[in-house]
Amino acid sequence: DVHEHITAVFVFAVFLISIFTEGYLYGVLAAFIGTVAVNYAFTFPYFAFNFTMPVNLISGLIMVAIAVLTSALTTKLKQHEAMKAESEKERLRANLLRAVSHDIRTPLTSLDGFFQLLKNADSEEERQQCVDVIQNRINNLKYMLEELFTYTKLQNEDYQLQTAPVELTQCIGSAMIAFYNDFQEKGIG
Repeated sequence: DVHEHITAVFVFAVFLISIFTEGYLYGVLAAFIGTVAVNYAFTFPYFAFNFTMPVNLISGLIMVAIAVLTSALTTKLKQHEAMKAESEKERLRANLLRAVSHDIRTPLTSLDGFFQLLKNADSEEERQQCVDVIQNRINNLKYMLEELFTYTKLQNEDYQLQTAPVELTQCIGSAMIAFYNDFQEKGIG
């Protein structure tokens, strides 16, 4: 008989509504509507309200309790997930800051070294080599800072990323030239 199981169907509906909605309002409202619907349409006397029967009050209280408990657990779970996502975001931010700090410190150390060499250079040729290396390092720093600025713009939700095809051999060639110049400056190769 459908009438025997209808309360279970409404309890399940209250449970689902409480899971998939924000806060307590919709779950408690569903429990109230479910209680009224069961009392009105599925309990004798049919199509009349009778809240004097203890079974109707108990089923209503159970539905409200399920709505409140489910909404509370769902809210806590969502808060936990938000905190976890924020924690991961902060971890990624800290890793990025460490990487950027390292990537900027390396050229600065190199600049300092070549500046000291420039101050102690014996010939005009040595001075010019130091100036060229210093200029190259400054350009690399400018590029890294522009990339960092671009990255921060990407974090802004209003910024739309535009992609374009890239010639892979050209990228690899540029990287190889940069490494070759670095090795040459250090006397390797």
